[in-house]
Amino acid sequence: MVMTSFGAPDVQRAGVNTVRLSGVAELLPGDVLALALDAKGQATGNTAHHIQVVVQRDPVNIRIYQGNSDWHIHKPITWINKILGNNSADPDKDAYAGMTPEKGGYSLNGNSWDYKNYTTGGADRDFLKYFEFYRWNFEGFSG
Repeated sequence: MVMTSFGAPDVQRAGVNTVRLSGVAELLPGDVLALALDAKGQATGNTAHHIQVVVQRDPVNIRIYQGNSDWHIHKPITWINKILGNNSADPDKDAYAGMTPEKGGYSLNGNSWDYKNYTTGGADRDFLKYFEFYRWNFEGFSG
């Protein structure tokens, strides 16, 4: 049920599903990075469209797991699937756009947190600046 109805913007329901963190120094394993401050996020009022989960943290490295999706997750494909009675977020449907979770990390390089996707080899300089930081509110979580 959660997979078919819960999306990245639900992480931003601070005070309900999560608690907002003020910065990188507060991050602990289990915390969530919400991609909301890049061009796509800014175009939608800083709405998150991708999340990563911190699995390990030290002063100069952050290791993460992240979900990803294939091209089927983009509009108008999702609209067409919906019209046809399919949900791109439902792992039991042929239209499912999810992929196997990927591993990645950030390394502090001066004042920049540089990103590397260990699964695909992709990399971005100073990429962490596009994320908001959250901690799960296990007591109050509501999908």
